[in-house]
Amino acid sequence: MERDPFEAYRKWKRWDEGSFGQPNRLEERYFDLELRQSGIDLDKKLSALEIGFGNGAFAGWFRRRGWNYSGIELDPSLVERARAAGFDAHVAAAPLPAAVLERSFDVIVALDVIEHMEVPDLRA
Repeated sequence: MERDPFEAYRKWKRWDEGSFGQPNRLEERYFDLELRQSGIDLDKKLSALEIGFGNGAFAGWFRRRGWNYSGIELDPSLVERARAAGFDAHVAAAPLPAAVLERSFDVIVALDVIEHMEVPDLRA
């Protein structure tokens, strides 16, 4: 049986299936401030693509506002969790999945994910 390369990270982050897509108050405030400081008008309906959605905190915050969300993630088990919770989620691949490339988004975010990437992957 193949070992899950993401299992230890999920465990360290304490990301369990029951908490997927449920941001806490601090995360909600963080997302609100980040988008507002980036000049995003939070008073209009938005669509977002999130690169590296992790446990889905941003996804949940975004959906609570009634906005359209899509996300990509390297960890297939997190993609499964997202889909089970009703999110539009895709396994990250290079190039980006066609289902993502065929759409336009108001916001593209990569929150707390860039530090996990290698420079050649960022360039790609």
